[in-house]
Amino acid sequence: MFAKPQVLKFSQEDLTEDRKIKLCELFPEDCINSNIWALKRIEGNEYYFISQEKIYFLQEQNNNFRIINHWDFLNYIPKESRPNWFGNGKVLGVSVNNALYPIDKNNFAIGVRYGWGDNLQIEGLVQENKMDFVKLEKDGRYTSLIDNVPYYYFLMTWHCLDGELDSDPKAKCIENEEFNLDVKYLEPQKWEMTMKFERDPSPFSKHKAFQVHQSFIVNLNNSNEIRVPEEWLKY
Repeated sequence: MFAKPQVLKFSQEDLTEDRKIKLCELFPEDCINSNIWALKRIEGNEYYFISQEKIYFLQEQNNNFRIINHWDFLNYIPKESRPNWFGNGKVLGVSVNNALYPIDKNNFAIGVRYGWGDNLQIEGLVQENKMDFVKLEKDGRYTSLIDNVPYYYFLMTWHCLDGELDSDPKAKCIENEEFNLDVKYLEPQKWEMTMKFERDPSPFSKHKAFQVHQSFIVNLNNSNEIRVPEEWLKY
C-alpha cells in the first residue's frame, strides 16, 4: 500500500524568486505573464510546471531544471462541448487547470478547461466552464479519461428598475448563481466528485435562495458521462 495521494493544487506561492529566474530562462515565452503559470514539487527533485496550455515534467539538478517530458494543449479540441446553462455558443478558449489529479501511485491526470461566456450588457454576465480529464502518458502523449465534465458556472443578473433604486439607493439589485466541482482521490482509479450549486437572490427577482450539493463516485476504468442533476437546471 502507498499513502493516499491527494489532488495537488498549484499556486504562485510555490515559486521562489530564484526559481522564477530559472524558469524564465527555460520558458521565456511564458514569462510574459507569470500570473498564468505555477510550479509544484511532486517528490524529491521532481516538479510539474503548468503554463496555461502547456505542462512540463521537470527534474532539478544543481539548481537548474531539466525537461523530462512535456504536453502541449494549445490546439486541443474538446470532443464534446455542450454547455448546461449558457445555451449554444463557440468555445472561447482552452487552458490547463492548475492541478494534478492522481490516478494511482505513479500516474496523474490533468484537467483541460474550456468554456463560454458573455456580457449581458445592462442585464449582467454569464460564464460556464467544462473540463476534460486526460491521463498524462510518456513522450508527450495523453489519453482521454472523462469528457465534458461540468466544472464551473457563474451568473450575475441585475433585477432593479430605476424607480426601485431611487426609493432605496442601497437596494440589493444583483443576484448571483454559482456552481463548482470538487474532485477528491479515494483509491486507484476512483475519485469522488462533489457538485456545489448556490443562489443568492435579489429580493426583486422571483427566484428563491438555495444551496445544494451532491457527491458521487467516479470509476475511471468505466466512467459514465457526468451530469448536473436535472432539478438544478430548472430553477
